Amino acid sequence: MKIEYSVQMERRALANEDYDLLYDKFLEGIKDLPNTWNLAGVKPLPDIGADVITSVSITRILRRGMKGYIYYFYRGDYLNDSQDDDRLIIEFKSGKGLTKELVEILPTYISAFGAYFLTIGNYSISVPNWDKVVDKEIEYHPRKDVLRINAINYYDRELCRNAFNLTPEEILERLTGKVEIARIVNDGIYFVYTSEELPEEEHRKIDAIVRSWLKN
Repeated sequence: MKIEYSVQMERRALANEDYDLLYDKFLEGIKDLPNTWNLAGVKPLPDIGADVITSVSITRILRRGMKGYIYYFYRGDYLNDSQDDDRLIIEFKSGKGLTKELVEILPTYISAFGAYFLTIGNYSISVPNWDKVVDKEIEYHPRKDVLRINAINYYDRELCRNAFNLTPEEILERLTGKVEIARIVNDGIYFVYTSEELPEEEHRKIDAIVRSWLKN
C-alpha cells in the first residue's frame, strides 16, 4: 500500500508586502535547481483582486503523480495568526524515491520562500492529529508549537525558541550524529531523521525519539 505524503512549507506574512515580488524572489532563488524543481514555465501569480488569497498550481511542472500549489494571503491589518501564512504544498505518493530528491532541494526552497516551518507529513498520521486539534483535544498554535516531528523538518530561530526553548545551534548539536542530516539553513535548523520511506509504524516513532533528544 502506497503512503501519501505532503510537503508543507509556511512563511509568516507581513503587512504591505507585494505578492508578485515575493513570488518572483522565490522563483529567482530556485532557478539554478534541476529541471522540474526549478519550476521553469510556471504561470504568473494571478491578481488577488477582491479575494483573500491568490494561488498558482505547480502540478503540471512537477513529476507525474505529484500535485503542488503556492498560496499568498491577503495583507490586512492583522497578520499575527498562522491562518495568514503563505504556503507551498507538494503532495506525492511513496514508491518513487522522491524523498531522497526532496532532501537535496528543500534547503533552497526554504531560503527562497523565506519559510519558518517545513515538514513532510504522512497523511495517515497527520490527518488524525489535525482532527484532534479541530476537536480541541490538543491545543496547538502553529507559529509557536510543533504538532509532530516527521522524518524531514525545518524550524526557523523563532519557532525553535517557541517550541523547544532552544536555538537552532543547540538543536544542531543535539542531533548531529543521530540523524541523517542536520544543518543550519537560513538561520534555522534543517534536519532529516531519514530520507528512506519508512513503514507507518516506524514513522510514528520519530516524534517521540527526536523530542527525547530535544528535552531540556
